[in-house]
Amino acid sequence: MAWAGFKLRQAWLGYHERELYRAFIKLSPWVARNLILPDGLGGRIHVDYLILTSCALHWVSVFMVRGSVFGSHNMAEWAVFDSDQRWTFPNPLVTFPHKTSAIHALIGDSVPLAMDLLFLDNPEFPKGRVEGVWLQTEYFEHLKAELNSG
Repeated sequence: MAWAGFKLRQAWLGYHERELYRAFIKLSPWVARNLILPDGLGGRIHVDYLILTSCALHWVSVFMVRGSVFGSHNMAEWAVFDSDQRWTFPNPLVTFPHKTSAIHALIGDSVPLAMDLLFLDNPEFPKGRVEGVWLQTEYFEHLKAELNSG
């Protein structure tokens, strides 16, 4: 039974992954997904999406989260509360400087880089969101505006 649940979740995530990719392709002339890049220190970094607009190269990390999310720059872990469940995940902002260095080592400093955290499933952020944290609908509006401004 657990295996069937796992396969169902994989299919569900795969569907949303394809839909998200299609939506990005409609917006931007250049989209890359699921990349593994050298980190400049002998390791590797995973990239969910790189999206090029007329204003910047967007490094997009995608999170499928429901419920209420509590996170800030200073927290080691972000907490998610959904119904009677609670879990945490490492603060994704901590890796931003490392990721920024890795991408600049590959493409140089001349291209502006935006580090974006995209949360799907419309979670709530009761204490507010830090800069660079987006919900799906508003993120697409943001990208559209950026593409239209260039």
